[in-house]
Amino acid sequence: MKATVVGEVVIDRFFQADGSAMDVVGGSASNTAIALQRAGVETALRARFSRDAAGRVLRAHNEAEHLDLSAAPDVDEPASIVEVRLAADGQPAYVFRLEGAADWQWTAEELATPLPEGTGVVLVGSIASVRSPGGPRTRDWLTQLSPRPLIAFDPNARPAAAQTEEAAREMRAGVADWCRIADFIKVSDEDLRWLSPGVAENNQAAAWSQDAAFVVMTRGANGSAVFVDGEMVCEVPGERIEVADTVGAGDTFMAWLIRGTLLATEQHSLRELAHDTGALRAIVTKAGRAAAINCTRRGCNPPFAEEV
Repeated sequence: MKATVVGEVVIDRFFQADGSAMDVVGGSASNTAIALQRAGVETALRARFSRDAAGRVLRAHNEAEHLDLSAAPDVDEPASIVEVRLAADGQPAYVFRLEGAADWQWTAEELATPLPEGTGVVLVGSIASVRSPGGPRTRDWLTQLSPRPLIAFDPNARPAAAQTEEAAREMRAGVADWCRIADFIKVSDEDLRWLSPGVAENNQAAAWSQDAAFVVMTRGANGSAVFVDGEMVCEVPGERIEVADTVGAGDTFMAWLIRGTLLATEQHSLRELAHDTGALRAIVTKAGRAAAINCTRRGCNPPFAEEV
């Protein structure tokens, strides 16, 4: 099983109650790639690593997780910094320092590096998928691949990264563009409330499932719901756990959703999987279990396959 993840690598700067700060390697793409690798999926990470001190830390961290970084260039732009403050319930609030950062500047030449042979899924999502100029270039590159692997999409919306209404409109439009070409999608109910204001979360997830083979909407402690052909086909309850924090929960869930889909599509087409509700329920249940294990730990610390 092989997957490629395309997106950002960032420094998450966690501020403590006393005002002190601690830097932690993060970024949705990095988190998900690490979760995939730990889940037993051979994973390549396509990210742009700054040559600055933060960028060197980011590359070293991802190398230590045995990710394939052969198509991840070193560049002169600075690394992205995300300030994180945790609420009493463990939910993170983010402030993004992104202007001019390395993650958003993909060139067509950088993206043209061939995927590892046997790549079954390419995951895109979060800020890097919608922020110009790199987001649209990534979409153009993927749509022109032949043969084309499955495209997984996780909007992982970050409203705080849209500092103007124009930026918010651009992000929402970018998400809509990705949803039209994605083969399967994971999205949180919280994301949907921001992405489609005034539209019920179930309705928007159902609408996306008319283009994608299936859409999984996560609902935090309340579990998840699966949509196929414009209808909800099943719900999966949440796991009962003692929450340390929820950082990386969605990334871990997405990694295990990809893992399950890769395994299932070794024997069946994606469309056949979408119409096997029992198989989808089993995949989503395991993804929820992996995410729950992550939530019992501080920061993003996804489980290994033998833990799930």
